[in-house]
Amino acid sequence: MEKNIIVTDEMGRQIGTTYEKRAWGLVKKGRACYTDDSTIMMFAEEDTSGYVFHYMEDHTMNYIYFDAKKWSLDTAAKSVGERSFIQDFDGKMTEIFQVGAWDSEVSRITSEPMALEGATDYTFVFWLNGGENEDNDETCRLEVIFDGDINKVNAYKLNRTFIAPTLKVEGWELYAITFTTPAGDTVSTELRFTAGKAPMAVMKAEELSTYDGWENDPDLYEEYRPYRANIVFSDGWPSGKEYWYSTACLKELYPEIKPPKRKPKRGNTEEKKETKNFDFGKEIGKFAKTIGDSATAFAGKVKNKASEIKKSAYADRASKKTKEAAEKLKVYGSIVGEQVEGFVSDITSAENQEKMKNVIDRVGEAMTEAVRKGDEAASAVLSKTKEALNKYREQKKAEQEAKAAAEAEFVAEEMAETVDTIEALEDAITAAEDEITALQDRAEALDDEVEALNAEIAKEAEPSEAKLDEVKALVTEKGEILEKLDTLRNKLDELRSEKAEAAKKAEALSEDEEDK
Repeated sequence: MEKNIIVTDEMGRQIGTTYEKRAWGLVKKGRACYTDDSTIMMFAEEDTSGYVFHYMEDHTMNYIYFDAKKWSLDTAAKSVGERSFIQDFDGKMTEIFQVGAWDSEVSRITSEPMALEGATDYTFVFWLNGGENEDNDETCRLEVIFDGDINKVNAYKLNRTFIAPTLKVEGWELYAITFTTPAGDTVSTELRFTAGKAPMAVMKAEELSTYDGWENDPDLYEEYRPYRANIVFSDGWPSGKEYWYSTACLKELYPEIKPPKRKPKRGNTEEKKETKNFDFGKEIGKFAKTIGDSATAFAGKVKNKASEIKKSAYADRASKKTKEAAEKLKVYGSIVGEQVEGFVSDITSAENQEKMKNVIDRVGEAMTEAVRKGDEAASAVLSKTKEALNKYREQKKAEQEAKAAAEAEFVAEEMAETVDTIEALEDAITAAEDEITALQDRAEALDDEVEALNAEIAKEAEPSEAKLDEVKALVTEKGEILEKLDTLRNKLDELRSEKAEAAKKAEALSEDEEDK
């Protein structure tokens, strides 16, 4: 949405820009008129100080809007996050940026650099979700960085109660952060979100006036939750009895808390009426009001045209054309006055009143017949739909039960195989340990035999070749035993590792069995 309508005062001087929708609202309220397709002129009121111009409420407001495509992950910090599309409050697809995780690592996303005017106020508007955890030790922060200088950083804590949001709707919080750029012609500015120990999501917001009339929609159990809603979970928080702050648990703890009755906060606020209870009297009233609105719109066009001539008169105040413009205004006023009088006369004539009554009667009869036929057709369709839906539910239930049984059987078989594997590994480990013990005993015995032979050889004046050969054979055997011991110990480590992995698998399968 762009401010593509120029706003001028009655002298034709530009005093700002605004949105097309806001411009039309000002014209409709009689505070301005169109001078061309992209320009409106504000009307002025006299007071003792001269002209007081009705400026737009936010005509000096410089908004910055969140655009997920113009933000990127900080790869140097090993940040985690992703862009994805979700449905916004009106069911339309909009792109968000999710950043951070539940671990202790800090993740960041940064905007593209923006060249902003120096010494100027800017307001960054965005919707925020998540960014808090149950331990109250998370990081959820917006940083505004000027000229890439870390000493020129404005930091805003967006978690807990550091900064109050403007609005809360369906688990999202609307923030409007206003900051002032340092002095200078232009200032290179970057925006950065930082999240740690809790994922958060950011979604585009519009200017604050867009949300006029929206009702605040906080979490019903907000004061009891350890943290605010997070779209990671289906209803904003983990479900299950093990989470004391889940919605199900809090409903049991505080049954007296009931959701308030709220009016619609956006879109079409007209209540839907049952077709069977169609009020033709009210509809006739609406039809008459439509005619009245048409007359009002026609009168508005007349006023706008008069304002154009009036503007021309102001613009030519110092010229000879002033008198000519005033004459045009007088003549035009007379002409349009006659047109309005004729238009109103046509509407209120007895002949037209009778025609309108006949048309409305015929429309009413046709609508009554259409409603009757529509009810019969709708009833038949509804009956068939219910029948098909029940059949589909039964089929899905049978499929789910069969699938669950098959999964449970598979898990049981895999569990049995895993248990057999663990027992076989235990036997192999025991055998390896026994073999290692036997080899260690044999190595010690060889040491004793070698020591005894060496003692005998030392006593002999001339050692016999047979004893020397026997010593060499014993030493060689010990060397072979030591090598075998190394191999067996490595094998034992591998067997123990396999057993540990099998034990983990058995534990996981046991949990699966409980779930099934």
